[in-house]
Amino acid sequence: MFKLLPEKIRTRVEHEYAMRLGVAILTGLLFAIVVGIVGLLPSYLLFNIEERRMQDEIIAIGGLEAHPEIITLRKWLSGTNLKLSLLDPSLDVDRPSTYIAKALEEKIGGIRVYTIGWSKNSGAISISGEAMDRQALLDFEKELNTSDKFAEVAIPVSNLAKTRDIAFKVELIPKTNP
Repeated sequence: MFKLLPEKIRTRVEHEYAMRLGVAILTGLLFAIVVGIVGLLPSYLLFNIEERRMQDEIIAIGGLEAHPEIITLRKWLSGTNLKLSLLDPSLDVDRPSTYIAKALEEKIGGIRVYTIGWSKNSGAISISGEAMDRQALLDFEKELNTSDKFAEVAIPVSNLAKTRDIAFKVELIPKTNP
């Protein structure tokens, strides 16, 4: 029967059907929300009354401080807070990126750095690379020593055997304050 209607009337009927369906769905949803609120309201009110009663009872007994379980719990919480404060990122002062950046600030012309390593145990930084000549390598060592950023700079004497294109490995011990 619906197929026999003219096109204009059929689109109007389809639109009317969609509107009525939407109103029915929204009405059902609104009804479900109202029933949920009405159903949960007594529980919420009873919970608030019971909470106030328990607080009054705790105050009448003498507070939470005297209960041994509360004292044990507070000790455990303070110990946990202390342990967590030790993990604070601002206390992490041995970040290798800080020391590596300081070492690379002292790099001079004629030095090519290929690899950089860091040992967490000793805190030492090792820089491997190639120096254009012996003088560039000696100047690099001098810059590192005079920078006051590193406690000890060690370039093996064997690195100075060649005069040009010298492969080197420098061991740096950073000072404790970054």
